[in-house]
Amino acid sequence: MSDDSRRFVQVIDLYSRHPAELERLLNHWRASSLAREHIVGVELGRDDADDEHLVLEVEYEPAVAPTDPGAAPASAEAEQVVALLDRPPRFRATDC
Repeated sequence: MSDDSRRFVQVIDLYSRHPAELERLLNHWRASSLAREHIVGVELGRDDADDEHLVLEVEYEPAVAPTDPGAAPASAEAEQVVALLDRPPRFRATDC
């Protein structure tokens, strides 16, 4: 497999006392982002051991990695998500 065909998956840990509202916003973002960004897929999961912990996995097209999350301009959707968080998101990256 060449380096050009490798996937980039961004894993983001999110913590909120409002997980249902956060999940609703993320599902709305998922529906709109697939059409406008270089995203192959988005998965949203819940931690069975912690009701306030959601895990967002975003898979980007091969050879497309997102810029530094702190450098990208915040969308209105992102601002709404951040407003629901109880602590800063934790970003993890995996190359597949």
